[in-house]
Amino acid sequence: MICFLKSILTSATLITLTACGGGGASQTPAPTSNTSNQATNSPQVTTPAENSPTIVKGYEIFEPLLTSDTFNIYAITNCGDIPSSNSSNIVLLDGNTPIDGDAWSHVDGSQPWIGLSKPANSYDIQRQANIQDTDCNNVSTYNSILVKKYGDWDQQHANGYFANNEQDINFDKLDTVIMDIYYDSTLSTLPTTVDISEAYQSLTNDQLAEWDDGLFHLKVQLSDTTGNYHGAFNLRLTTDMADKWLRVEVPVSELTIWRTEGYTKFDITQSDIANKTLKRIGLVAETKNLKVFRNYNPEGFNIDTTPKLFKEIAFRVKRLEITTKQN
Repeated sequence: MICFLKSILTSATLITLTACGGGGASQTPAPTSNTSNQATNSPQVTTPAENSPTIVKGYEIFEPLLTSDTFNIYAITNCGDIPSSNSSNIVLLDGNTPIDGDAWSHVDGSQPWIGLSKPANSYDIQRQANIQDTDCNNVSTYNSILVKKYGDWDQQHANGYFANNEQDINFDKLDTVIMDIYYDSTLSTLPTTVDISEAYQSLTNDQLAEWDDGLFHLKVQLSDTTGNYHGAFNLRLTTDMADKWLRVEVPVSELTIWRTEGYTKFDITQSDIANKTLKRIGLVAETKNLKVFRNYNPEGFNIDTTPKLFKEIAFRVKRLEITTKQN
């Protein structure tokens, strides 16, 4: 069975993309090779994968898992070929493009990070794609273990990175975000819903259910040159989507968008962000609704008595780019 939940929430949260294995409908992947084919919108439907043709691009084969007008997910078989991009596409990461934006890790082995499963240097961000991926014909990929704190919002994103856009292009010219990603379940450490409820017993069942589900969550966020206008999705992958290469495609028009002033968020419309210039795209680990325990009890929060719990998502990125509109 495959399912994909898209939820547009308030400005405090994001579009949530939920993937789990099974069937899907056929649709050509957004182009990364020199071709004029473009992904087309259609009513949001799901049909069994066995009725869908396999799509071949270069030497890679894309098996449709699920497609709709709001997202596409393909399993990549024969992984290893990286075709040249359409010259109009914005390539943010591939084997030849280093992470050129901000990259950080607060993890240093000190008291706030006691409870992480691995040595502190395991969470460092490597800017170069210098890992030869044995699951992808030895292509160089970016391998990361990103951490989200459950307890406190101070340094809640223990690590993460941004890839910069060097082109002068506005949001209204952007079409589709494309990410080739491998969720590594062996290196990931994801507290279960039981672990979370036992650690934070003051929360109600409803609060726990909305907060997190114990699954892989990766926030992918686009920002403009002012740092005040944003669009993002929160990718949620279930365990049956782990340990395989996936292509994820999300139209920019389907991102949750907002404006910030300091720590305050404001709802905006597509017209508000249309003429803003894309600066960068960032990746961080997240909970289901982006919150931490402190959000539920800000006045009574005590760091000394709050249990430490961490979500550690391990994944590899082979390709991250954005297609652009041709009209």
